[in-house]
Amino acid sequence: MVTVATFNIQHARTEGGTVEPQLLGKACQELGASVIALQEVDRCTTRSGGTDLTALAAEATGMQSCFGAAMEMEGGEYGNALLVDGDLGDREVVILPQTSRYEGAEQRVAVLAHVHTAGETLTVGVTHLDFRPALAEIQLAAVLDVLRRRPGPHLLMGDLNLPPSVVVPAVEAAGWSATAGLTTFPLRHPDRTIDYVITQGLTVESLHTRILAVGDHRALIANVTPSHAATE
Repeated sequence: MVTVATFNIQHARTEGGTVEPQLLGKACQELGASVIALQEVDRCTTRSGGTDLTALAAEATGMQSCFGAAMEMEGGEYGNALLVDGDLGDREVVILPQTSRYEGAEQRVAVLAHVHTAGETLTVGVTHLDFRPALAEIQLAAVLDVLRRRPGPHLLMGDLNLPPSVVVPAVEAAGWSATAGLTTFPLRHPDRTIDYVITQGLTVESLHTRILAVGDHRALIANVTPSHAATE
């Protein structure tokens, strides 16, 4: 069994509005997961005090890490990160489709990697999709397409900015499975399911959320095991 988690950290911002990088390290420790997908991650930006948040979280947890930049920001970069308690192998940052440009628009990316952890070998993806539903649907399809070209079993985690009514049919049509039913946003009184653990060749045995010291989402944590549907 592998414990995995996805967590939108909002660049280590607290409910009080301060940015506290050290609290991010503690939060990642508290997840108790072997694979952690982080979204809204700063690397050496002014707003995060020049801190490489991925490196900080990796040092705090003793995990291997990789960062995928989506865009330049405040003297640094902003994107997604993956932490693994084990071996982090071949990795790739995939640029997702963007249909228009407007002031403040964010490029979206997916970070993909081959990992070995808790006795299992997986292909893992972490992403944060656009807030515009039509574009997020296109980006989800693009992520699934590139993931399926890699060896299974597969795990995709992240903030998809889409409801289960859209995500579940799209994922099932591709032969995958998606968690649904647990609300993760906003933090204190969540009424939206936008964070997901999506699997192919894996079974989600349990699922729960957790409030941590940073971020405006609840972290989503799952225990997954290999299923007979795994394919290479």
